Amino acid sequence: MAASGLKYHVAAGIGNQETPNANGSKFQMGVAVDLVNRKYEYGNVIRYSLAADEHGVSATTTNAHQYGISHSDQDENSCPSQLIQYGDHAIVGPSTVTGQEGYSEPVRVAGSGHLNNTDSTTWTDGLIYSLDRRSKYTYQLSDPVTVYGTGRAAGWYSENMVGQTVGLQKGFISLNHMGRILYGHNSTAALSNALVHTWEEAFEDSTFIGLSAKLPIAYHDNQNNLLQGYKTGPAHADAVGPSREFSKYGLFPIRSARYSCPYTGTLENTMDYYNDDASGSSGNDIKGVFRYVHKHNDNNRAELAFNTNATATNTNNDRTMLGLMAGYDHPGGEYKDTAQAFMTSVNGLSTNSGGDFTSRGIFYQPLTRSNADATDARFSKLTGGTNYRMGITYRGNMTDRDAIMNTSYTYAFFQWSPGIRSASGNDENTYAQYYMSTDKLLDGSNGSLKAVNTYTTKMVYGAVNSPNIDLVDNINYQAMGVVQYSHTTSANLSSRKSGVEQMIFIDNMWLEHEGDITGATGKGYIEIDHFPEQGTLTVNRHRTNKPIVVKLSDGTSKTLDTTGTNQKFLHSIQCDFLYLKQTEYDKLQDLLRWQDMGHKLTLHPHLPQVPHCLVGELELTNVRKSFWDLTRFSVTFKFIETD
Repeated sequence: MAASGLKYHVAAGIGNQETPNANGSKFQMGVAVDLVNRKYEYGNVIRYSLAADEHGVSATTTNAHQYGISHSDQDENSCPSQLIQYGDHAIVGPSTVTGQEGYSEPVRVAGSGHLNNTDSTTWTDGLIYSLDRRSKYTYQLSDPVTVYGTGRAAGWYSENMVGQTVGLQKGFISLNHMGRILYGHNSTAALSNALVHTWEEAFEDSTFIGLSAKLPIAYHDNQNNLLQGYKTGPAHADAVGPSREFSKYGLFPIRSARYSCPYTGTLENTMDYYNDDASGSSGNDIKGVFRYVHKHNDNNRAELAFNTNATATNTNNDRTMLGLMAGYDHPGGEYKDTAQAFMTSVNGLSTNSGGDFTSRGIFYQPLTRSNADATDARFSKLTGGTNYRMGITYRGNMTDRDAIMNTSYTYAFFQWSPGIRSASGNDENTYAQYYMSTDKLLDGSNGSLKAVNTYTTKMVYGAVNSPNIDLVDNINYQAMGVVQYSHTTSANLSSRKSGVEQMIFIDNMWLEHEGDITGATGKGYIEIDHFPEQGTLTVNRHRTNKPIVVKLSDGTSKTLDTTGTNQKFLHSIQCDFLYLKQTEYDKLQDLLRWQDMGHKLTLHPHLPQVPHCLVGELELTNVRKSFWDLTRFSVTFKFIETD
């Protein structure tokens, strides 16, 4: 049976594991495989069309709070929850509404949502939530919405929606599909009050009310059903979000059509909360519109301010219905503000085997020149007949809310060909010949790997003989990425089918090989067996593009970023090598030969405050024979990071 289960999940720890050298170690270099956006510094531009939202609204009005959206290909790689994030910018329009033809405007995005009640690769009911609710124009069905999304790094993909890409940028991140909370849904007034009560009733005047909502990170199983969300998939009806481990902040209110009477009809289109009088009388019922977030988290409660239609009395004895989008704080990368966050949990998309639930999230990049050519071997980036090394710098954690985590883990992988995995007969198990993977990055059975709170580097190496694409099945098996495996036994599931959740922040990944260079290590890289001359080593950090200073008409100056890349930094490393042996000089010349053929190079400088791996170009200048031994060379070494 060819390749079953090998796209791209096999197992952790296949290949030869390698521990990074300490700072101050000798330089290591290799021939880089050209990865797109390997440091996860920019997202995707994606175009949607306006569609009816869950309230049946088919046309937007001014000050719109949300936009229903659709896409021509509604799969895992157009899913709004995977691509759109808190603080992203969208352009709505041009409008086709009579009298406003051609009008368009920018909108700040608060988050997004979708439903995937059919399977893990198809979504419906896409939504974009507005952060400011200050749109000026009206739009109708099929009008375009273009978003620069920072949910997923450009050039990277998800195999399905079991794993969710949840942001690149440091700061608040919306959990989107797994962050939509519905307070007061199907709960009594007494229970609802434990979730939502007032933090202020008398400030300003009778039109002001402050509501405090309990975040799910403090919840236990006996409170699960007090806090509802949206269905997380088709596998089982009890699986209702949100995430109970990463819902650390209440970011903004949402309006939902899933509330029962009296929060029905057109009310959802204009109101952000409803307080249902416990007596059943409408005399003390109040409702209101969102004003601002007072505190995103105060002792695991979010505090928001609203305008209300009546004096807010006795609300803490009633049932308050409130929708909220939850999120978390992205720590940024190791030495930059970006890293790809990737989350997998046991939820409605999990597979069910004997009552045990398993989710397998796969985040990857095909190793061809484009995704469109992923099944055409002519566009492969791989070279056979040499040794490769793959590395990843990451941090993350996994939490379980009382579920056993022993069989849950995360690892990074590199696959270069189809393989065979057979249980019996004359068939061979060949997958280890076409696959390498790191040891577990996160590991529920290892106390030290349940939470990795500082950026850590892991590497694996091995021989790659024949990179292949299956020409009959027309499937690309050449890829690298990250696999998350979340598993919860039936005995440890919560009443809402919630189990293990894990989040990893990927700072960068790299793939390198040693080509045909004489004197290579046999581990996928070359080591320069010489140290830089004392006092010559310099490390410079510079912007990819410098800002422009513009003189204004009033005589003042303003510094502008015209490219959007001024906060992206690269490194250059320069030193002198004195009296290099001929063998070491030949290694550098061979690296330059690969560079001249169009390949970039890698450098592992082993220096503090510098990323473990740089990808760029090598320059050798001032080559001289200044020693009596004519087999020795002195050179000026300069490596310029370009990636």
